Amino acid sequence: MASGVWGPRDLGYVIHTMSMCSSGSTGGNVLLACGSFLVDAPNVVDIFSMNFDNLQEPTKQAQLPHAFPVSCARWLAKGPGFPELLITSSDYLRIWNSRGELQTILQHTDNHKDASAQITSVDVCCDASTGSSAQLASCDSYGLCGFWDVERGVMHTKLDLEQPLCDVGFGPGSLAAVAGNQGDCFLVDRRQPREVGILAPPRHVRAPATAKLAWGLHRPDIFAVAWQGEHAGTAIYNAAYRESPPQLLRHHHRDGVVADLSWSPAFPELLCCAGEHGTVEVFEFSRSTAEAVCAGCVPCLSWEPKDGRENCASLALSREVRQGLHVLVLGTASLKGGSLWITSLPEPSCRRSSAVIRSTSSANDPLLPVEAAAEATVPVASPTQDADVPAASASLVEPVC
Repeated sequence: MASGVWGPRDLGYVIHTMSMCSSGSTGGNVLLACGSFLVDAPNVVDIFSMNFDNLQEPTKQAQLPHAFPVSCARWLAKGPGFPELLITSSDYLRIWNSRGELQTILQHTDNHKDASAQITSVDVCCDASTGSSAQLASCDSYGLCGFWDVERGVMHTKLDLEQPLCDVGFGPGSLAAVAGNQGDCFLVDRRQPREVGILAPPRHVRAPATAKLAWGLHRPDIFAVAWQGEHAGTAIYNAAYRESPPQLLRHHHRDGVVADLSWSPAFPELLCCAGEHGTVEVFEFSRSTAEAVCAGCVPCLSWEPKDGRENCASLALSREVRQGLHVLVLGTASLKGGSLWITSLPEPSCRRSSAVIRSTSSANDPLLPVEAAAEATVPVASPTQDADVPAASASLVEPVC
């Protein structure tokens, strides 16, 4: 195909939260969950099935009704042979199967007001290689952060962090990070949950602030928080050297707000940010030294669907679907509503050298040069192809290694 972009596909609502997981035995089959955030109308989470090896119109597999806005959706996928479950957060935590059947409802009531709170985020940790049960973390607008045993449906650890909480994310091992609306970033070790570390905030972030957090199990050294609001900025925190001040990403739009961000499950060197100004930027962090992190704070790739005329709202990244290739799914917003886009992304430039942070999904795969990866684009559904939009290709990549 001449272009690696599929879309736009009108959904009738802006996708506030998005989550993707592999389905079946091949990497090309995926399930995509898209959630709305409508204040004065009923909300939904749509589940789509797609195949990146032969991409056609996504098939809507189920629609999950929610009376209140959906703050977050996360897939719980234990691996082959286990059913995929979807966790959604709103007034309650709800656990659904991939057919849209409600399995369990979990409630936040153990806060200082002893009332059901708006659950602002949820994250899932499930490492099938360890044999441990799936863990769930959630946070709410009253300041409660809870850790759950999914199989028993029990909150076994709860922390009152004394400020409204925006987002929570699992890191490697027993670590988790939580972002609060006062600009504080909390680091929690679930083995010693009462010893909560508070990381130094970015100097220019002013409270109150909302935030999105991204940490990957295969990226143990650093994590990212996109602080949103009047004094916005995306900060890279060093989990090993907690006294180190966070470093800010140097977005092309200096006053732009990042609506969503995610580390690549395929290539943990890559951090992808979707800006409200309409640009997707990819940053490459091949090493965790201060110098390498500073160098990686400049985007190595950028893409503007509709030439920036639509605002980015949410994103999801796939595992490696083809050698040296992964996929970005993007939700955008315009005056007409919300749209879905899909494009391919190349592997990091540092994969051509020996300094590679390996992903477990591709540790044994031979590596391709970036130029070759860019040619193997995801198939495009021609009836809805927007020919004016260029693919996110290797020609846009600037090496930072």
